Amino acid sequence: MLGPIRLIAAFVEHLRTRPDATVMTVSSGLAFAPLKITPSCNASKAAIHMLSESVRLQLADTSVKVVELEPPSVRTALLPGHEDNEHAMPLDEFVTEVVDLIETRPDAKEIQVERVKFLRYGEARGDYDQVVEALNATDPHGTGHEPPFGAERLHANGRKQPPTPCNHRTGAKVSTGGFGNIMEKPVQSRIEVP
Repeated sequence: MLGPIRLIAAFVEHLRTRPDATVMTVSSGLAFAPLKITPSCNASKAAIHMLSESVRLQLADTSVKVVELEPPSVRTALLPGHEDNEHAMPLDEFVTEVVDLIETRPDAKEIQVERVKFLRYGEARGDYDQVVEALNATDPHGTGHEPPFGAERLHANGRKQPPTPCNHRTGAKVSTGGFGNIMEKPVQSRIEVP
């Protein structure tokens, strides 16, 4: 979360001098429907969504547009085995659809491929609970036996699982693997954006 805030703050004055500029943020379908094994990712992507909305309002009377890219699950190496996840969108299809949307919808505030709309609009359609259930039922990484958020994780041999760095640039330490992302040490920081 701090990375996008700091980058926008660092570049916004320069971008305002340009006749036509765009800031593109990247949230996720997980900003709108949570995957149980990635609580920190869900929360950070929801924060990116609201940051995008807020900065867009702040820059409304300038030449700077704010566009939010909202990917669905895409076949990448972000999580182990995810490149082969049959429920995820093939990367080449995702890129092709995104480029087409950017080219054909120059005034779009949100770039949404068709496959993310199931997650994005569940609450508006009134089927949010079913969306969350379906999302988590198709997750190949979930075991159904995750400890509650913040709980100590143990390896099958009874030893504590070592923490690994969070991939979401929050600076937090998380544990991954069979139990997903469980925050072990929250990051406390304060920033001021001009």
